[in-house]
Amino acid sequence: MEKEILLKYLSGTASQVEKAAVIDWLKTDKGKAQLESLMQEEWGKEHKGVQEDDLEKMLTGIYRRIGKATTHKKLSNRKDHNWGKVVRIAASVMLVSLLTVLLYKQLDYTTPELPEELKTYTKKARAGEKLKLRLPDKTFVILNANSTISYTSGFGKGTREVELEGEAFFEITPDKERPFMVRAGGVVVTALGTAFNTENRGGNVSVALTEGKVSVENKVEGNEESVILVPGQIASVNRNVRGELGVATFIQEDVTAWKEGKILFKSKPLGEILDDLEEWYGVDIKLTKGVNAARKVSGTFNNESLENVLKGLTFSLGFEYEINNEQVILKK
Repeated sequence: MEKEILLKYLSGTASQVEKAAVIDWLKTDKGKAQLESLMQEEWGKEHKGVQEDDLEKMLTGIYRRIGKATTHKKLSNRKDHNWGKVVRIAASVMLVSLLTVLLYKQLDYTTPELPEELKTYTKKARAGEKLKLRLPDKTFVILNANSTISYTSGFGKGTREVELEGEAFFEITPDKERPFMVRAGGVVVTALGTAFNTENRGGNVSVALTEGKVSVENKVEGNEESVILVPGQIASVNRNVRGELGVATFIQEDVTAWKEGKILFKSKPLGEILDDLEEWYGVDIKLTKGVNAARKVSGTFNNESLENVLKGLTFSLGFEYEINNEQVILKK
């Protein structure tokens, strides 16, 4: 079979006689052999030294690009072919194969890699509880009450990244090749091996470093900046005000006492203390008229029950309390 007739057949310009000749030719063993030879010849002209398997890969890649669902089979596997079907589809197979040669010049071909479907894992500490956990890289995390941490199945593949709502203390497993990142309300904390406390509540984000070194990046639009913290420093961002990144020093016990079961407050308004108690014990606290929420209080309670904490507050502030299941009422 002359190549020119085949090309005319593929381009749709062959006469009826030429079309019939091509079909008859494909029915013969000689035609089958020439078909394979022609395809290899056309491929070889354009890509000297390229393996024939590359043609098969190219075909598979193009099928994927154009959305084909069928699996491409090598033409060289003659025993597996149903040549009755080949007669009907050989022309289209040749067309795709020859187009492959042309497309190879225009496409930066790589075997398509289907993206991994990532799963998201979430751990939550409910109101009134603390949660201790280890991440896949052995990093130790303590979640404070009403806090959530999440990460994907891609954790540890290149980077170690988690997202935090609420408050958590991290003891990072060292790994220079895979930085550990915490995303918390527009702030990104990056560490290699260190220990720090991060809080993300109500538009306020803080990062307090106890060991090692971390980078804190403020991603709040209009206030993008970063800072490197050393132990004893705390970085904070208040998105409800100006969203700027500030750095100060802190007393470690004041920030991390919660993970040891301690409730500690120094000259803190009663209203803020009650907010902490609601999360700590999982209750709803109501104030009646006459109780001054702005009055500042100092105190420390070590693994005490809610009732003991309320007794301590009422003794110093002179109000009464009433507990009804998960609701607490403070009154004069």
